[in-house]
Amino acid sequence: MTLYEYLRDCKEDEVDITDKDYDVLIYFYYADEKEEETDSWNRAMMQIARKLEVVEFGNTVTVNLSEVIENNLDNKVFDDLFIHNDIDSIMYDIENILSGNVSEKWMEKFANSLE
Repeated sequence: MTLYEYLRDCKEDEVDITDKDYDVLIYFYYADEKEEETDSWNRAMMQIARKLEVVEFGNTVTVNLSEVIENNLDNKVFDDLFIHNDIDSIMYDIENILSGNVSEKWMEKFANSLE
């Protein structure tokens, strides 16, 4: 099950997300199709959620975020987005990134670069 499917089905306002390998806590909110059409941030977050697989349920939902990022380190877009293009540096900053400390354009580039 993808994180997007989980968010769509759980109907909660906020879902606490952790990574299976790194100690991070990120909040995801489901955005319906209308919100995705009108808001580029929501569209990017839902695009990311579609790439992540849920690996465990509990008080938080655990996903494979670091694995997805690591699989994309060589996609050339990351070279422009990150000062240090390595998994540890990116995961160190990922909470800040996904909580809104980057521009919508930056987030769109990031989301579009993930395979």
